[in-house]
Amino acid sequence: MSVYIDLVETDKQIAQLILQDIVTQLNSIIPTKLKSIDSRVRQATFTFIQNTSTYESLVRGELAGHFGIPIRGRQNRIDNIVAAVSNRMEISYKPIVLRAGRLAHGLRFGVLMTDLSEVLGLPEANILTEKGQILPWLDWLLVLGDTIEISEYEIQFRMGKGRSARAIMIADNAGSWRVPPEFSGTLGDNWLTRAFKVNINAYSFIIENIIKSELQGI
Repeated sequence: MSVYIDLVETDKQIAQLILQDIVTQLNSIIPTKLKSIDSRVRQATFTFIQNTSTYESLVRGELAGHFGIPIRGRQNRIDNIVAAVSNRMEISYKPIVLRAGRLAHGLRFGVLMTDLSEVLGLPEANILTEKGQILPWLDWLLVLGDTIEISEYEIQFRMGKGRSARAIMIADNAGSWRVPPEFSGTLGDNWLTRAFKVNINAYSFIIENIIKSELQGI
């Protein structure tokens, strides 16, 4: 006994039907995975920012001394800032459609408010000195670029000295202080925005792998 199948559709039509079936399945599955994807992307974003040179310098290096970030609870302070960024991640899903043989819409990821208010408004963004002065150190780092912030003082690095146990400020009529140029930033170009812009391929790869692992086997 022989069985013959006569396909009435063209190759192009078959491909279109397959794609449409994929779209239907994805639109059914992805919404059920959003919560898990959201959680994993936020954690990945947190780790991603931790792996920047600026983070390392703020916690254990030169910038901790420059800003006089207190040694006690320093990493927790910086981690709270990083967490504010990762927790602010917005993940939305617009049902996928087929357009000209290609998939359109789907998952969208948003990070960082344009005014950085999610981090600049944190208590950790400021340091209260023993004299009762408030130092907006995070604003200096992220927004004010190469502007001279302190006049008639210069920084001297001395291990074990100052709030940071790394450096102190010394009065000097001819001195001045600003954020080191290699770390300074403006609203559109700073530690946090650069973390994503400079390493966008690496970040995208991480996100893609999360999505693939969530959908694998389905």
